[in-house]
Amino acid sequence: ETDQSAKISIGDTGTSVTAGQILSSTDDKWQRKVGAEQKVMDGVTVSGSVGETPQGTISKSISAGFKKSW
Repeated sequence: ETDQSAKISIGDTGTSVTAGQILSSTDDKWQRKVGAEQKVMDGVTVSGSVGETPQGTISKSISAGFKKSW
């Protein structure tokens, strides 16, 4: 496997945490990553993650989304 990760959902809170690693194809090193997702209210989700890049720097992201079906 070149992508190994585990996701844990925390009960009825709407929160999940993911941690893992991915094997870089450029330098054959494992890059670690961690992230979390929170369902804020019906249809609204906030997520963020932190991970390593092949260059050895840190990659960070945060996002929010809204999805509603009628």
